[in-house]
Amino acid sequence: MEEAEEAMATEAKLTGSPWGETAFAEGDCLRWRVGPLGFWVRRTPMEWQVAERHYETEGLAIAEWLPSAPEDAAWTRWAAGSVLPPVRVRPVLPDRPVVVRPAQPFRILKGGVAKIYVRTPVWVRVELATEPEPLEITDLATVRLSNTWFGSLFEGVLCYWTETAARRSLKGVVSRPHLVTTPMVIHNAVEEEMPIEKICLHTQHLAVYEAGGALWTSEVKLERSDPDPAKPDRFDISDGPPEEAPGAALLSAAREKPRGGVLASAFGLLSALPGLGGEGGAE
Repeated sequence: MEEAEEAMATEAKLTGSPWGETAFAEGDCLRWRVGPLGFWVRRTPMEWQVAERHYETEGLAIAEWLPSAPEDAAWTRWAAGSVLPPVRVRPVLPDRPVVVRPAQPFRILKGGVAKIYVRTPVWVRVELATEPEPLEITDLATVRLSNTWFGSLFEGVLCYWTETAARRSLKGVVSRPHLVTTPMVIHNAVEEEMPIEKICLHTQHLAVYEAGGALWTSEVKLERSDPDPAKPDRFDISDGPPEEAPGAALLSAAREKPRGGVLASAFGLLSALPGLGGEGGAE
């Protein structure tokens, strides 16, 4: 099936980067590929239509005009007027926190500081570039993540779980079009060692930037000031792109703009509840 679609794409006209605005005329069909996600946007008389498909292999981040879409494509349809605003496609963070784990668990000595890099699968937002505000059509997950519960049986938050590992260094790590990198600085301000086994990253507060084709978020600073894992930790989110991506362009603002420091659990317990698992994601 994927080979047939790629053969169809030989007739396509590449448009370059998948991010940004594209003008549509009635009858146009455009395919995007972002890592393992492929999706199509089609304009028909008085409707916008979107179809998606996930692949076992990863593709480049591209957009291309197609003469037609696959015959078995399952379209979701939205009625619209006769006006044809441009279609804007941009990466956004998932709509719930994401639980990640270090590639190798480690400990931070009391008073110590560690920097790690977390890579998270993005979602792709399809919207109409209307004024004064864009009109959202849909969000598409590049990777289908499993649900997990972060906290105790009585108090916690529903999250996504990803196998994407948190790393101490990006040396030798290849940029992938559907993964966004978050630099995290962790400060252990308690009088005992701090084990780092799983981290709950509150992605709703992070903006997405692009530099050299790679996706980044702002740097996150976490401080543990109470040894009780039930107590909240302090999040501070830097303004603008991280120092690793100077001059990066803003692609998407945060879903929820933080006001000063954010208090939320980051290193608590990951509980196994019926119906919630820990599979899915991408290294």
